[in-house]
Amino acid sequence: MKDITKYQGVIPAFYACYDEKGEISTEGVKALTRHLISKGVKGVYVGGSSGECIYQHVDERKKVLEAVMEEAKGKLTVIVHVGCNNTADSVELAAHAQSVGADAIASIPPIYFHLPEYAIAEYWNAMSAAAPDLDFVIYNIPQLAGTALSMNLLKEMLKNPNVIAVKNSSMPTQRTVLARMPTAPLMAAAFAIRGQYIKKYNITIT
Repeated sequence: MKDITKYQGVIPAFYACYDEKGEISTEGVKALTRHLISKGVKGVYVGGSSGECIYQHVDERKKVLEAVMEEAKGKLTVIVHVGCNNTADSVELAAHAQSVGADAIASIPPIYFHLPEYAIAEYWNAMSAAAPDLDFVIYNIPQLAGTALSMNLLKEMLKNPNVIAVKNSSMPTQRTVLARMPTAPLMAAAFAIRGQYIKKYNITIT
């Protein structure tokens, strides 16, 4: 039985922190982490859109996460977005997230080319396999990724027991009705974990 209580609460997106030369500021990352801890948040979502992951190379993303973990380990739930434009880099970041003690990994679908759903599932499952001890969160943001999470793809991903939630950042909010799936995961701006119901964001589990 997975512990979902660590995802229940405020989990803000972690913002990119740079120095005056445009390099990753590890001191800035640590300071922001300490600030969020002091404000009582439940966790942080590292390396997503607000973290400017699309503009950072693998080593920079590792550097950010390592700085976060130095301050947050044991104090915050840490979810790490590991999606990249290729599977190899995504897998590398997933394995790294597990090695430094993150709680979960997340990913958007591959961008630019609109791949078939079986290929998206393989992409996500490859990341999950590289971090088998971590939960997996599907990041649905079709207005930027170019691909929306469909019911068929969600059902396919639910075969993976590590998939616990969907971070739904669609604009306007994508309505999803899950029939006969009482343990289906969804997330809308915050998490709706397996077995829960969130009406506020027009997401229904029936």
